[in-house]
Amino acid sequence: MQPMENLIIERTVQTPEVRFLTSGELTLEGISMPDNVNQFYTPLFDWVTLFMAANPNEINIMLWIDYLNTSSTRVLIDFLKHLKSLTNPKTPLKIVWKYESDDDDMLELGEEIALVSGVEFEYQSFN
Repeated sequence: MQPMENLIIERTVQTPEVRFLTSGELTLEGISMPDNVNQFYTPLFDWVTLFMAANPNEINIMLWIDYLNTSSTRVLIDFLKHLKSLTNPKTPLKIVWKYESDDDDMLELGEEIALVSGVEFEYQSFN
């Protein structure tokens, strides 16, 4: 069996940067409005499924999203539900939603995503 590899996808004008590291540090950063959300996000679902099968010590997710279209919002909720379903209750899971301090809409979107997906977020504002 091959060792697990990091999943790195460079940011584009329509897709976020993805840095899913085997250390358990998972980051989505940027804009998410791909033409085909399933095509973009399927590798993330596949990677996290394999990663979680290895029973990681901890998972730290940073969501630093500038914009999510409706399709991306739905897929992100599904992704978080999927991740939660795979997580061992003893495995620490920390999810940080970063947003600009004057962007109440992004804070509210993070709160809605956390509520619907059933996972807790920590909120960090920045200037």
